[in-house]
Amino acid sequence: MFKVLLISPQLKPIKTHLNQLKISNQFQFMYASTVNEGIDLAIDFNLNLIAFDIDYFKDQLSQIVLDFNQSLIIPPKFIALSSTEHLAFKAFQLGFYAYFLQPLSALDFKKLALRLKHDFPDLITETKICLQSHKDFQYINTNEILFLKADSNTTDIYLKNDKIVTAYKTLKVFEENLPINFTRIHRSYIINKNHISRINFGKQRCTLLGTVIKIPFSKSFKPAIHQINQQLSGFALSALN
Repeated sequence: MFKVLLISPQLKPIKTHLNQLKISNQFQFMYASTVNEGIDLAIDFNLNLIAFDIDYFKDQLSQIVLDFNQSLIIPPKFIALSSTEHLAFKAFQLGFYAYFLQPLSALDFKKLALRLKHDFPDLITETKICLQSHKDFQYINTNEILFLKADSNTTDIYLKNDKIVTAYKTLKVFEENLPINFTRIHRSYIINKNHISRINFGKQRCTLLGTVIKIPFSKSFKPAIHQINQQLSGFALSALN
């Protein structure tokens, strides 16, 4: 799987379109509406594939590329998204790896995945997040995360080894950028649905595998819980009464 940071002031239609393409088995997308927000996410989540809706940034492209290259230890690969071919020459002059016309297609991403696998196999990694505090960098495999709990303007990350890590980011930042197996089920909780062993709709609690931990879910997030229940039920044998 490749992690791609997509930057555009108009994220909602792009997110909707990408969800319809059903390419989550090849790409995990993170989103930012501004360049500064994008650089912040690229540092925190160790991102090396940066996609721009360059129609909105055509007069700033050179500076944006410079800012990213100076902010990251490893210079990222840039992907241009545009509604026109007119900016292609400028993008490739600046070293962009790929240029796609919108609306994007599943075939575009299939071709991109093949190129990336051939050119940069090291970019295919397990999904990890990077938590940075000053000069301290901590990397966490998302498969090890049981759930996340909001604590004011910070987030506590609960791991399988019973360790709790505090991140100086709000729960909303993680909600928007974690893989699709993470779902917000409460104002204060995001859960890794791969670790759910039981859903009790009467008590509005989720139980996690191998633990006695029970995570509450609220009425406003019940549609998300029903969706999780349907997905998990699809992989389970029917109960015999």
